[in-house]
Amino acid sequence: KSLTLHFSLKMDNIVTFENDNNRIKEDLLEFLSIDESADELFKRMDVLPIYTGITTLPSLPNGEIVEISGASCSGKTEFVLKMTMHSILPKEFGGNNSHAIFIDNDYHFDIYRLVNLLHNHIGEYIENNEEFNQLSNEETDEFYQEVIKDSLSRLHLFHCKDMFQFIVTLSTIKKMLKENLKNESTFLGYRLLIIDSISAFYWINRHKDDYGSRINKQLIIKLLNIVKEFNLNCLCTKSLLKNDMEYNDSYREYLGKTWRKVNHKIKLHIINKSEAQKYPIYQPYISSPSSSSPTDPNDYKYVIFEYKHLKNHSKKISLYGLIDSNSGIGTVFD
Repeated sequence: KSLTLHFSLKMDNIVTFENDNNRIKEDLLEFLSIDESADELFKRMDVLPIYTGITTLPSLPNGEIVEISGASCSGKTEFVLKMTMHSILPKEFGGNNSHAIFIDNDYHFDIYRLVNLLHNHIGEYIENNEEFNQLSNEETDEFYQEVIKDSLSRLHLFHCKDMFQFIVTLSTIKKMLKENLKNESTFLGYRLLIIDSISAFYWINRHKDDYGSRINKQLIIKLLNIVKEFNLNCLCTKSLLKNDMEYNDSYREYLGKTWRKVNHKIKLHIINKSEAQKYPIYQPYISSPSSSSPTDPNDYKYVIFEYKHLKNHSKKISLYGLIDSNSGIGTVFD
């Protein structure tokens, strides 16, 4: 019995040793394997910039995060919805025909508003092309529905209710993007990543002592790495503090030092018509008219678009849109 037990233990040790040895060999082969093929590298880096329609920032920078901040109802979500529209629309309609990822942390995402933006944009295209004059009303409606349905198929929406879900979502997205590069037959052109908002869970986690601060820091590092690795256009909305309107030497970023790596900053300021006179102005159009919308321009408040590149110390300002003082309906200039 003792001989049998000794032999059994010895065999178990041999099996364990062989398993460990095989695992080490597999890890070593994985370490020495090719990171990615030239085709995968080309797909990852071949990213067309997203058109914005704004002269101060004609396109979004690749592989960079753009912060969008502003007071409540200044048009932050409206701006990211328009960028989403430009990303997912087919190229013949002025879009990128690319896939967009939208992480909705504030639960402000409005699919009906996005559909309305798509509908109005497609409508302008139809009006300016004589080939559509021959279509009946029924055929035109079918055409609208077909293009909108095709565009929405390129939008990937995630809802996060806390920091843990946010971190898991970022990990899922990274895995999804990696697998996408390797699948030739099902390759999808991901171009845009939107987070609304990046500061949604910051204040909740800040009260968790150093642990909460470390979690926030790791999340930002993870996001920066994903955007750079996959050369994405990334937009992150952020709430403003009361005295947070100027970037200077005394400015203190409440999201921490790690967020200071974000060099592209957009601020949306709400001003009155008298203050708006000195800014370059576009001919406005009401993208979602209603019976309550005023016709008198004095009934509107104007939104100023301020873009800063902190690394280059450059600053550009233009008039971006307006807000109906009576109904609260926002409109952007295209």
